[in-house]
Amino acid sequence: MPPRVETNPALIHQWVEEKQALEFELAWELLEVFNTRPNIIGPIRQRASAAAAEMIQAYYGSDDLRYAMTIAWSKEHTALGGVPGGVAGALRDFLTKFPSLGAVLMGSWNMDAQECSMLIRLYGAFVEQAAMLAHGSFYQWLAQRKLDYRRGFLDLKVKAAHDLESAALEMPGHFSNLMTRLRGRAGPAGMEWAVDTLNEPQTMIRGIGGGINRFKLLTHDTVLKIDRVFGLMPGASISGTTTDLMFFMDIFGIGNWDPIYYLLACADLVARGHHTIVETALPLALNGYIDYSVGFYTSLMPMGHRANKPATMHIDQGAVWNALDKAEQDRRNRLMLIYYDRHSRLYEGCYVADRNDNRFKLLATADDNMLRTFDTQFLDQWVTHEQLFKWMSLYYPV
Repeated sequence: MPPRVETNPALIHQWVEEKQALEFELAWELLEVFNTRPNIIGPIRQRASAAAAEMIQAYYGSDDLRYAMTIAWSKEHTALGGVPGGVAGALRDFLTKFPSLGAVLMGSWNMDAQECSMLIRLYGAFVEQAAMLAHGSFYQWLAQRKLDYRRGFLDLKVKAAHDLESAALEMPGHFSNLMTRLRGRAGPAGMEWAVDTLNEPQTMIRGIGGGINRFKLLTHDTVLKIDRVFGLMPGASISGTTTDLMFFMDIFGIGNWDPIYYLLACADLVARGHHTIVETALPLALNGYIDYSVGFYTSLMPMGHRANKPATMHIDQGAVWNALDKAEQDRRNRLMLIYYDRHSRLYEGCYVADRNDNRFKLLATADDNMLRTFDTQFLDQWVTHEQLFKWMSLYYPV
């Protein structure tokens, strides 16, 4: 049965809000699994503390690596809101937080998944800087390995400095308060029902202060067009940080052991407002570990679909699956394809598929084929009904 059509713009906007809130909630559910399952968080803590030890040894080992570490620390803190005093301030901040190797290792067993993820991100930045400053070093080899995980990326990561005034929004201290606000919101009357309207999920995401808050996607960004058609949160484009995490997991041995650890990107980066689900799923799909279809959240699980890519065998895979399946079965998870008025850029209509529609699942597969489709002139920045119908006809022939 082909998807049905809905043309009420207020209802479409409500559905988009609900979908965006659901995906944000899913990230926090996944993060809870990563934080509370000892068999998952334990190995991550071990590897993150090993990376911290390596970085601190490098910092005290040579002038070049000390400078590389300082620049990396400055870069990552700038991404999270900045360190007073530039590079010099970053150096003081680093020495304050990591005065000795022992202090890091002593605290490693208390690190949560977010803190581990920050160390992983810092390690990726350090490798890049060390490769440029310490010529002929082991880090140049590592940097090339790191780059290999971005194979398959098109020229899609187009970002501009955020041109909106950063709102001083208070992030609730407890997640349940946040979800209460998301679930209980009644839409304001008289607003224009456009995808770029700052709705409640977007307001909360920007209040966290992550990458989505710092960057605004350019209007021709390929992933932004995907967001608009599928009713997803506009984010910060395809996630290079996800590939950094994959690189780290493999270099330190647990990604090759079990690819479920790659899903830390879908949990942490989304929960902290750096990226969206589809932005973290795309690099995993391009590297062959998942076959993700938008809205089919259980397809985030690494199931060994591709040749030479292992399926997860982790003892806690059931807990991850439950979180994904819960979101997939949620009433807010509507399988939507939205089209717009080219001139007003307002919602004109929406196709809604049944959740058991395998044709929609094929159409919604987030892979290089989808990227190439949305990267061409075949689909405008604001996809019209005519363009969307032409694309859908490849999967639902008339």
